[in-house]
Amino acid sequence: MDMSPPRSIKEVQKLAGRLAALNRFISRSADKGLPFFKILRGIAKFEWNETSQEAFDTLKRYLVSPPLLTKPMTGETLYLYMAISESAVSSVLVRQERREHHPVYYVSKVLQGAEPRYFQIEKLAFSLVTAARKLRPYFQSHQVIILTNHPLKQVLASPELSGRMVKWAVELSEFGIEFHPRPAIKAQVLADFIIESAYDEASISTPTWSLYVDGSSTSMGSGAGIVIESPQGDKLEYAIKLEYPSSNNEAEYEAFLAGGELALAAGAKKVIICSDSQLVVNQVQGSYEARDEKMAKYFAKAKNLLEKFEEASVVQISRVNNSAADQLARLASSMAAIRNRRITFISSERAAIEEQEEIMCADPAPFSWKEEIIRFLTDGVEPENQKDAKALKRKASRFVMIYGELYKRDFSQPFLKCLTPEEGNYILREIHEGICGNHLGGKALAGKSLRQGFFWPTMLQDAHGLVRCCRACQEHANINHQPAALMQPLESPCPFDQWDLDLVGLFPQATGQRKFFIIAVDYFTKWVEAEALAKISEKEVIKFL
Repeated sequence: MDMSPPRSIKEVQKLAGRLAALNRFISRSADKGLPFFKILRGIAKFEWNETSQEAFDTLKRYLVSPPLLTKPMTGETLYLYMAISESAVSSVLVRQERREHHPVYYVSKVLQGAEPRYFQIEKLAFSLVTAARKLRPYFQSHQVIILTNHPLKQVLASPELSGRMVKWAVELSEFGIEFHPRPAIKAQVLADFIIESAYDEASISTPTWSLYVDGSSTSMGSGAGIVIESPQGDKLEYAIKLEYPSSNNEAEYEAFLAGGELALAAGAKKVIICSDSQLVVNQVQGSYEARDEKMAKYFAKAKNLLEKFEEASVVQISRVNNSAADQLARLASSMAAIRNRRITFISSERAAIEEQEEIMCADPAPFSWKEEIIRFLTDGVEPENQKDAKALKRKASRFVMIYGELYKRDFSQPFLKCLTPEEGNYILREIHEGICGNHLGGKALAGKSLRQGFFWPTMLQDAHGLVRCCRACQEHANINHQPAALMQPLESPCPFDQWDLDLVGLFPQATGQRKFFIIAVDYFTKWVEAEALAKISEKEVIKFL
């Protein structure tokens, strides 16, 4: 308690080093030491503020009565509690004794780079991976049970995982980890750990996005400008060319509707929509009445759009504050002001209030190879023919139904998702000539589709057919010197039609006084026959032939 606060960068470095040495004894050490780490980021300027002093005092109070760590027994089952925050992930490994949990080791890590933007379930998985890496000897020699109320087990076992979650699931598969619901906390040390890790509802409230929209209608044409700003400050800018005649108010509504749809696609749930159109803002807010038929349709469309957000508010701003969207709306006359921006151009072929006609297709869907297997796995339907039923059972043993989808068991996880030939053809085209395609050959193309987690019976034939029909492959591929057809064998002369005979010797005498050889070679097949002779005579030659 007598420790004085640091007065220089060097003293802060000493404090951080001591904190790292006591890491295993301190609950959520990363969160407790984060204010000190932030000071070290700006080494050029030392600044000790109220937040740093408060964290320093909290750390001193904690170190006065640190929790006592215990030593696990050989073969004892251990339990792991996890906690996450906006800036760090933490966990505590505990052992059970007389129905109480006692801490064995504390693990904590500060989130860096893109890690603070992980989803909550990803942070939990990352906390588990961090603990497994740090406490590898404990995970290898003990049965570890993860106590959590989150569906972490189902997420890690999902066959549709991708990216870092797949990597973490494979890394954790070597340990015999079990997942149990979190019970009531009885030990005071663990109660403090859980209370410290409880999420602050205000800190995890849905972030607010900002949407700026503006429309423009001139004699040259109509357009809409949209600027979407994320809570992190990232900006998405769009300029939409309206390919149909529209008034200025209609263009303003088109910008409003298109901007809302793009914000939803970007993941916005809480949004503030800013527009300089007095008519659009007041109609949406209910201050103005939409009397015109077109305006009434636009108003209804806008109301339906706002209901898709958890929270949405519409604000009228001046044209000066909406200059970015205004410049995008008048892209042709304001190119110099927006030259250095990254803009996505979209062409809208019809008005947003025009509903697309639905046409019912009368042609029956073609029979899929999956239907017979799906009916057998879900309803137990078998063919009437006993031989076909036996073959179906044998085939279906290599498939499994997961959440209503058919998957094929493979020699290694994850399972292969079964597709129809039409879906498979789309996958092949994307891999072969898509944005990352490199025009693979037929066999390599089918193999890559398989490694990506897809399967259908004719994938190899479909891959070869796609490559043969690819114009770019035919024009730029290496010249194939293989004959276009199978080589035909010669029909004449016939095998063994003509022989060549020869007598050779003398050789060192062998058994039976053999010291000569008679040799016959076929002219066509090059077949060789040879026999040792004791003497050269007509009788021996006739006997050989």
